[in-house]
Amino acid sequence: GYADAGAGTTIFPDMVLIDGGQGQLGAALQAFGAMAHQPPLVVALAKKEELLWVQDRAEPLKLGRNNPALRLCQAIRDEAHRFAGHYHAVLRRKALLRDGLLGSAEDQTGTDSDENGGIKASSS
Repeated sequence: GYADAGAGTTIFPDMVLIDGGQGQLGAALQAFGAMAHQPPLVVALAKKEELLWVQDRAEPLKLGRNNPALRLCQAIRDEAHRFAGHYHAVLRRKALLRDGLLGSAEDQTGTDSDENGGIKASSS
C-alpha cells in the first residue's frame, strides 16, 4: 500500500486522484496525514461540474471540457468506476455461491436456463 511505497519499498505515485470534491479531498488528506509518508500531490475530481480540487488551494481548478489534463483525470476516474463495479459484482457473486444462496437456474425454477440466464424452451 501507500505505507510501503512511502518507505521506498514500492513505487510511490506522483499524484493521487480522489473521486469526489472538496470534502473527499479533505478526508483523504486527513487519512494520508496519519501516515509516515504523504503523497506529493492529492487532487479530487468533483463529478457534477468536473472541478479539480487540489491540496493547498482554496479554490478548485475549472479546466475547459476539452483540456487534455481534465480528459485524462476523467478517463482514470471512469475506469476506476468500471473496475470497482465489476469487482464488487464478482465479490457479491462469490459470497452468494459460498453461502449457497445462488444455485443454477434449474435449482431455482425447475427448468433449464441458457448461458445468459434466460429460460430455455422445454423439449417436452
